[in-house]
Amino acid sequence: MECLGGRIDLVASFCEKLDEAGVHVEETARGLKVSRKNGRVRAVDVVTEPFPGFPTDLQAQMMALMCTAEGPRSSRSAFSRTASCMRRNWRGWARISRSTAAPPKSRASRS
Repeated sequence: MECLGGRIDLVASFCEKLDEAGVHVEETARGLKVSRKNGRVRAVDVVTEPFPGFPTDLQAQMMALMCTAEGPRSSRSAFSRTASCMRRNWRGWARISRSTAAPPKSRASRS
């Protein structure tokens, strides 16, 4: 795959993690050429950081790639626990909001 207009200097930490996972990234005249090395993608640990660290903007893409990777699935299970917790909190918030919200006024009472 080729990412037209891409530059390694802007995504160096992302490229390092891809290399660690078994994905080759090279800069071409047109952008970045990305290809898998031999075998399946390997699971890697990723921690987001401010630039020039691993960008949060690429966290979802890396998570999708890690779902296909060989190796420990600690990232996937940590993500699942977090997502599950977020769903529980959202449902709890929705119950509280509905129970404390004032019922809508009928048309008859508006006049």
